[in-house]
Amino acid sequence: MAEFNVVTALADALREGIADSHSDPVRVIAQRWNLARSLNSDGSSLPDRLFADAPTPHHVRWNGREGWTHCILDALMLPFFNGEPAEVETVTPVRGTRIELRVSDEAVESSHPGARVAVSAAPTRGDDVRRACCPFILAFADRHEYDEWHRQHGDVVSVALTLEEAWRLARLLVRSDVAMEEGCQDDEGSGPPVIGGCC
Repeated sequence: MAEFNVVTALADALREGIADSHSDPVRVIAQRWNLARSLNSDGSSLPDRLFADAPTPHHVRWNGREGWTHCILDALMLPFFNGEPAEVETVTPVRGTRIELRVSDEAVESSHPGARVAVSAAPTRGDDVRRACCPFILAFADRHEYDEWHRQHGDVVSVALTLEEAWRLARLLVRSDVAMEEGCQDDEGSGPPVIGGCC
């Protein structure tokens, strides 16, 4: 039997969310992602592993720490761990537009209100999340920039979420993580709580 992995699960969730116009894509993605993480968790520290060792397009200041996250979704997750807001500056991949975000556990504010977030997986690039997902979970100034980028990446399964939808997905993923650490069910009922963060 093939190993169940996060990349495959995310790609399947994205395909399902795109195909079913009546489903809530955020919930579909969160449910599948959480199931995959529950089977593949390494149990490492939650917020720490969201930070990258080298620069990425996603620069953050949060909780007295400054650095880069692996993907834009990681940056959106940070305030849900302790209620401290995050200041995020991300650079879009096509136009090089700088988008500034203020993310709290209550809302996300952006210098580009029409911005989109690509939640993506490239199963052809292997089963390591940081190679097959993180480089493709990006912010875009608008839907047109996302569409242009997506046309250039045919092997990537992707859905464009609004900032608010991406913020909601981040909340669902972190609440599942925290619930697992505390030994309780996540309050949105998005499946069994698991340890994992995005990556």
